[in-house]
Amino acid sequence: MKLNLKDARLRRSRTACVLLCVAAAMGACSTSAPAPSASAVVTPPPALTMTGVPAVPASLPARVGPYTEFRGASLADITPDGRRLLAVWRAGAKGAERAQLHLSDAPGQALQQVTTAEEPTRSGNFLPADPNFIVFERDRGGNEATQVYRRDLKTAQETALTEPGQRCDAGTFNQAGNAVTITCAKVDAAAAGAGGATNALSLVEVKTGRVLGRVDLPGTGWWAADVSPDDSWVLVNRYISASQSEVWRVDLSSGQRQRLLPRDGEPRAVHFASTLMQDGQGFLVVTDRFGEFRQAFRYNAADHRFDPITADVPWDVGSAAVSKDLRRAVFVTNEAGVGVARLYDLANLKPLPLALPRGTNVSSVRLSDDGRRLVYTSVSPSAPSEIRVLDLEPTAGSRPSTPALWVAADTAGIDTRAFSPVESIAWKS
Repeated sequence: MKLNLKDARLRRSRTACVLLCVAAAMGACSTSAPAPSASAVVTPPPALTMTGVPAVPASLPARVGPYTEFRGASLADITPDGRRLLAVWRAGAKGAERAQLHLSDAPGQALQQVTTAEEPTRSGNFLPADPNFIVFERDRGGNEATQVYRRDLKTAQETALTEPGQRCDAGTFNQAGNAVTITCAKVDAAAAGAGGATNALSLVEVKTGRVLGRVDLPGTGWWAADVSPDDSWVLVNRYISASQSEVWRVDLSSGQRQRLLPRDGEPRAVHFASTLMQDGQGFLVVTDRFGEFRQAFRYNAADHRFDPITADVPWDVGSAAVSKDLRRAVFVTNEAGVGVARLYDLANLKPLPLALPRGTNVSSVRLSDDGRRLVYTSVSPSAPSEIRVLDLEPTAGSRPSTPALWVAADTAGIDTRAFSPVESIAWKS
């Protein structure tokens, strides 16, 4: 079992509780070890009453403590050329660390901290049209009323793109890469009015804050998947339940809505759209309408056709990335608890070879605009999440590329090379 106690205020008491339980189990198995003196044992928290639990040696927390201090990096975004990374990493004084955004320009380079607020920042994206700006979300005091901000990386100036009193989420960027979709909902249910909860979907020009289009959507669960080339309409997902979601086309000027999936009379199912195809008629979608698993398809709205991509993979698609030139897509399938990255040619929907180290457990992926670079976060038994970069098209005559470790995990000085690998256990009833 792996413990990751991030809340410093609870770490000390929780660690003591865990260690006391471990000591109890050890004491039940051994009667030969002498009992430690009263001055060399852990003092339980005042709120904890224990009976028949052996004393825990004071040296044990110090020996176990480093295992609770592991730090991993998670991938937030990459620049269009795939040569600069935006990562999430815990930073700050010991006991007061917070997740913050950091930059990385080369493998093994020291991370450059970007956000420094007292509140954590857990996600962010480069502005595609100008990677000197990033867009990110942050709440205050854990109230989950996230606001959307832009940050100028040159001046370190942060500017709010949304107003307080609502929960706002940044979505996808438009084709030009200068505007972002933002979905906001009122925090106060009473402020929603007699019509009930609504979501306001806006397309906001990042550098100026100018709203290019806005529409109110009934209910909740809406988020943008992609924006049409002329910024006139948005491909939108609507989450209803774990077994039901829909895909809509929403006009930003008139507010007119058209449900694309499922069509009238079709059974309910999961539908998650992502990227529009070049003709504007089709898009990539992950759905379970054809079977047990959530699999990826290219959908053509003109003739209501689903062209299979991962239909031969009997596992759920959990995440995906698509190159801007629509040459390639990578889908991460959850295969018996392990994230497996699968690369595809979008022209013919055929799989492409992807040489990742055996046992790689991928959690998130990004592709450079030209599809030549794959950046991914992976986890392993010997380390929390780390970020690696793979060149998918090595130069002519060179050896096949191997993933470069850009951001390594911090294992608090512990040698993890001897940690046991993960093994699948077949359950027999």
